[in-house]
Amino acid sequence: MEAPFAERGWSKGGLSREERVMILVYFIYGLAFYSLGTSILFYPKRGSEFSVAKTFLLVASFGIFHGIHEWVEMFLLLQRPAETAFLKPAGLLCLTASFLSLLLFGVKSLSPKNRSFPLIAVFPLGLLLTWVFITGASGRVYLMGDIWARYLLGVPGTLLTSWALFRQSPEFKKISPRVAVHTESAAVLFLLYGFLSGVVVPDAGFFPASWINTSWVVRHIEIPVQVFRAVCALGITYCFISMLSLFSWETNNKLRTLSLKDELTGLLNRRGFFTLAEQQRKVAQRQNKSMLLLIGDLDNLKGINDKWGHQEGDSTLKEISDVLRETFRRADVIARTGGDEFGIFQIESSADDLNASLSRLQDHLAERNAGNNRGYALSISVGSVRCEPDAPCSLDEMVLQADRRMYEQKKNKREHPVGLSNKIVDGM
Repeated sequence: MEAPFAERGWSKGGLSREERVMILVYFIYGLAFYSLGTSILFYPKRGSEFSVAKTFLLVASFGIFHGIHEWVEMFLLLQRPAETAFLKPAGLLCLTASFLSLLLFGVKSLSPKNRSFPLIAVFPLGLLLTWVFITGASGRVYLMGDIWARYLLGVPGTLLTSWALFRQSPEFKKISPRVAVHTESAAVLFLLYGFLSGVVVPDAGFFPASWINTSWVVRHIEIPVQVFRAVCALGITYCFISMLSLFSWETNNKLRTLSLKDELTGLLNRRGFFTLAEQQRKVAQRQNKSMLLLIGDLDNLKGINDKWGHQEGDSTLKEISDVLRETFRRADVIARTGGDEFGIFQIESSADDLNASLSRLQDHLAERNAGNNRGYALSISVGSVRCEPDAPCSLDEMVLQADRRMYEQKKNKREHPVGLSNKIVDGM
């Protein structure tokens, strides 16, 4: 642990102006990292699909322990002998725990992507045991413990963390270029912080601590290294808090996605259908592409519910949803728009495409009905309408026309039953 300023030639009679300034620097320095830790700790990240989310708690641990360590340094400046016996070991443990947490974050963030190097998982344990051995064998536990915690844990911890953040940046960039920039900025700041806090150590009688140390910085730059460390801490905290906004975006996006999906079938619901179909319609208009809308209605759902129960009716709805997924393209907008009503919207669809889709739909239904002894046929009535680029139309107009043609087909089925096959015909 670094010696109090009075031991480095600063004022011994009360607190000098420089010492009061340094107390403020330590307070801000500690507050920055403590705020980083608590922000990550209490920010909702459960269920996140970002790979880094699972290891962010280790950064929180680093921030909290490191912030407490800087506050311990601040209290040591007050030169209270009764408290020194407690503060020195507490500060050393916090410093070691903070850098170990950062090292674990870097290792765990990178190890899934470096399976060819399994030894990376035991790397932190080896460094920690080395630190324990060197510190325990030294006659100056606090000084050597401080220096070697920085050399053995701080330097590799900041390097691996910086590397992990750089590798995470492309994933963030897909969603928010601004957050990706902050992620890369945090990576650079960790590299700088690794030098300022891991390489610049308290003065000691061995190389390199005797060459580059905190006293050297004061002599040559006339600004304590803690000032530069505090600036890095503020920058890192700002960048990480910006990164945390992605978890809020992710949560809101999941809620938005859930609000657009039908819980029973997993297809889009009515709201999702009209939202995405309208977006597709505008794209088709801008690019002069044709549009096709199909409205389908599951036949005899009420009879199925009345005779076999609503559970069987739900099963039928899920089965017809699976048939629609099998029949139409993944790029098409497929939705359950009502109780037994479905909608499909697609662009760049010709009359031949429509006929082919309806033929596939009939074949898939026939496969499901073949040899089935449930007592009823899986059947759907379909109405369709196409909109060409030279004759633009609104989505509401297309829905009205397709809906009317679907009911015409349903009426035709009732008047001219065709048995269990329930042949699907084009409603154009």
